[in-house]
Amino acid sequence: VQIVDEMRNPVPIGEIGEVALRGHCLFKEYSENPQATNEVFSADGWFFTGDVGYLDARGYLTLVDRRKEMYISGGYNVYPREIELHIAQHPGIELVAVIGVDDPVMGEVGVACYTLVPGMNLSVDLIRSFCRAGLAEYKIPRHFIPMQSLPLTPLGKIDKPRLRQELLTNG
Repeated sequence: VQIVDEMRNPVPIGEIGEVALRGHCLFKEYSENPQATNEVFSADGWFFTGDVGYLDARGYLTLVDRRKEMYISGGYNVYPREIELHIAQHPGIELVAVIGVDDPVMGEVGVACYTLVPGMNLSVDLIRSFCRAGLAEYKIPRHFIPMQSLPLTPLGKIDKPRLRQELLTNG
């Protein structure tokens, strides 16, 4: 296991980057898709997972997010999973998903879509304050959208591509 930067160079211990794996337990190639295989495997056998994480001094791997979920806001890399985990700690939040959307000033900004625990009534200002108590300012979503439900995949995970499409369609 190694953690690499955007150029696929190893990064120091504790620094966040893409998780790369190499070993006999990995698959060899994508069936009948050499282009996809070439995109994720290096010539020397490293498989670039698309997961973002870091190794600590003991060699333990902590996963932070998926690379394709990350967005850049005002020059900062923002990992939605970190924000989702924080917001989900609020006892009034049932489900939450954060996605990045285009912004003319910041490049991208976060949008937090959430459902409330039945019977709860939380204002956007209260949720924003909760975020300020535990997140850096650049990580706080610009927009908070309460929803009756969030779209789910057949496996019960939040379907972020569908959520993004719903947001674009409904404004």
